[in-house]
Amino acid sequence: MDTNGDGLQNAGDRINYTFLITNTGNFPVSNITLKDSLVNLIGNPFSLATGQSNSTAYTASHILTQQDIERGFFQNLAKATGDAGSLKVRSSDSHTENITRSPSLRVQKSQIGGPNPVTGANQELFYQITVENTGNININNVVTTDFLPGSTSGTILNVVSGDNQNPGVLDVGERWVYNINFTVTQDIFDTGDNLVNVVNVTSTQVPGPVSASVVTPTVISPSLTILKSVNESTFNAPGNQLNYTITVSNTGNVTLENIAVTDPLTGLNSTIATLAPGA
Repeated sequence: MDTNGDGLQNAGDRINYTFLITNTGNFPVSNITLKDSLVNLIGNPFSLATGQSNSTAYTASHILTQQDIERGFFQNLAKATGDAGSLKVRSSDSHTENITRSPSLRVQKSQIGGPNPVTGANQELFYQITVENTGNININNVVTTDFLPGSTSGTILNVVSGDNQNPGVLDVGERWVYNINFTVTQDIFDTGDNLVNVVNVTSTQVPGPVSASVVTPTVISPSLTILKSVNESTFNAPGNQLNYTITVSNTGNVTLENIAVTDPLTGLNSTIATLAPGA
């Protein structure tokens, strides 16, 4: 019986048994009793005439354990005894219930802090990852690897909370929580791309990887100002020299490149290769 209705065989589900007992001999059998030590057996002794059968005197049930699920089957043996005059008659039969092992992981990732969207370098983003065992068997050797935006080498994460039953084993129904932070660098922000954070989870039972990602948009605001000033306040004759100062400022949030600065009067023609925000 699928107790929780999830379509899987889980610990806590119940197997119900009926027992068909037939007198196949040529003499009545009385005081027929049944024993099955592995199940919850209910019933009372009964008698059978020659050729008669009974399938209602005894019933039984077994609540599946996690050990049954991990093993992949549950097997039990029923033994019937009865009296045929001065003779003891015996019979037994076993049943094996095969259990489908269904390993499954659910991985989720979310941004739980920091700006969204990101508007500049040095802003910090906070992420949370959850890995849940949604199957019916325990999961071993869980490795959770996070790839921060712009990174090709992952960071293996440690569980923050949720590993409450068997340490290091993601038990059925258990939900592990991980955290990781990321500080946006200028070179990552300068690409103008959304910040994509990916997590991969592998394990023995679900090699995977099972992945999840979260995307944080960026807002690029390039801006440039130029200020020109002259050092001399007056001049009084031809041949006097005027000295100018030209200040170019990056007032946006991305690095600017190949800034051409020209001044037809003085003949200035210069290129600034790169100019960082605020420089």
